[in-house]
Amino acid sequence: MLLKRAEPIIEQQVLNNAQKIMTDIEDFKVYFLLKSDGNYLKNSNGRIAMKLYSDQELIKIITS
Repeated sequence: MLLKRAEPIIEQQVLNNAQKIMTDIEDFKVYFLLKSDGNYLKNSNGRIAMKLYSDQELIKIITS
């Protein structure tokens, strides 16, 4: 799985929406999921796939 950090304005919008359903998102960052060829992975609804990761979660992904 390849990740690309979302642009700050997109990240802020996503985190604002996530805050409505998640309580503690202060250390979360937004990442787009990429295919192995570098193109954006899309969900079944046609939107670009993204995930929210804390710094600790990202470290676990990188080191595993």
